[in-house]
Amino acid sequence: VRTNATYYENIELDDQWQVGPLNKGWQMITSQLNRERLSLVNHGPCELLYERVALWAAQTDAGSGSGKVIDLPWVRTNLARVKSGLEVLRLVCFKQAWSMSHASLGMDQASAAKVYGSEFFVEAWRLLLEIVGQGGALCSDSEGAILQGALEHRYRSGSVLTHATLSLRGAHMDFSLSEEQQDVQALAAQILTQEVTVDRLKALESGEERFDEALWQQLGESGLLGTAIAEKHGGMGFDFETLCLLIEEVGKTVAPLPVIPVLAGAAQTLQQFASEALCERWLSGVASGKTLLTVALTEPGRDDPTQPATRLEPAGAGWALHGQKGMVVCA
Repeated sequence: VRTNATYYENIELDDQWQVGPLNKGWQMITSQLNRERLSLVNHGPCELLYERVALWAAQTDAGSGSGKVIDLPWVRTNLARVKSGLEVLRLVCFKQAWSMSHASLGMDQASAAKVYGSEFFVEAWRLLLEIVGQGGALCSDSEGAILQGALEHRYRSGSVLTHATLSLRGAHMDFSLSEEQQDVQALAAQILTQEVTVDRLKALESGEERFDEALWQQLGESGLLGTAIAEKHGGMGFDFETLCLLIEEVGKTVAPLPVIPVLAGAAQTLQQFASEALCERWLSGVASGKTLLTVALTEPGRDDPTQPATRLEPAGAGWALHGQKGMVVCA
């Protein structure tokens, strides 16, 4: 009989049946689940199938005098995408193993790895299925099945697991962008694609400007610099996820703009922790592009920004700052 909940009342057990510290069962179970999640990003089975598909493609004729299947450009692209994803998963496994051997594995790390790994596996099976064609979608006992139906089996099981992972009591989680987010993304892509040309990047690299100030002002005029700044401070009032869409578009064009230190670092820190008076003083200027704020995190000889040597100490009616910072963007 399968149940979703089990209730106990006045159940007496001998001490010999106790596992772990008293009344710490939930902590023990969740800790163990974190470690079990590591297996969900095990790249071994996927890497084995990748090698089998690559070997099949190298030995199979593409037809029409095109050489082998592996000689087709789109096939090489699919294989490259799977291989790069496998390397990422390998790094995730190494990172989680290091965390478990040096400290405790956080649930956020384990859950993020679980979701990423599950999603990647489905995409990897799809890319490999494209290469082998219809024969790869046949199960093992079907005539004409390629690789004994291994790809079909993995794709089917991976889809089921991902469906279960991203479902909550029957309601699917919706990861699609809202209409407002799509508008922000489209506006950013339009401006950056149009303005960030190869010639413009070369001119900036050969000049003395630290970043593209003219483009920064243009983003301010469009309202994009205030994407995640509250409306009362001159911004659009969207969330951090929407700001990430702007940052992503900047990265796509390699635009030399300090979006992370100014918008994600300084502005978001002020908005979350500063007084209303300070927010009123600084954030409207950031949203318009007229004010540059930044964060100073790096210190000589220290690699953990959460443990700074720099100190803020009371001094009369104000404060005195003591310390040294390096590599401060827009300083």
